[in-house]
Amino acid sequence: MKKGQVIGQPFIYIFAIIVIALILFFGFKMVKNIMEFEEDVDYADFLNNFDNEINVVYAESFGSTKSLESLRVPDEVTEICFVVINSDYVGDGPSDENLIIYLAEKFSVQGVEENVFFVKDSIEGRIFSKLSIEQDFCVSDFEDVILEKQVSDVKIS
Repeated sequence: MKKGQVIGQPFIYIFAIIVIALILFFGFKMVKNIMEFEEDVDYADFLNNFDNEINVVYAESFGSTKSLESLRVPDEVTEICFVVINSDYVGDGPSDENLIIYLAEKFSVQGVEENVFFVKDSIEGRIFSKLSIEQDFCVSDFEDVILEKQVSDVKIS
């Protein structure tokens, strides 16, 4: 071996180690981003399926019912709250039982008209215009939730 080759060889190894480290770093970062994107897609798919279930019942005849038991709630959604828009909230602050209802009423006072709130890391409200809610309630899954076709909307209970 020539003297120049011996001196240059450690630089090749150092360069190779740096390249491998960068590939691993960006690879793990991309896998993490893909997993987060998967959660976002799962949530968006859930919202779409929920809206489709409401539309299916809306298109049926008066009195038709449908259970939402088969609708899978994403893991990141811990609670789903159905709120009567502009209902009267009694109380001066949230308690453990009515925290979501309190927040919903606080939002509706500000002109926001969401009637369904999804509790994840944060609280996200959505409006489902064909959905009629008679009483505020929260669920963690759709095991006992039923949609029923009314005259001009769909009642959830």
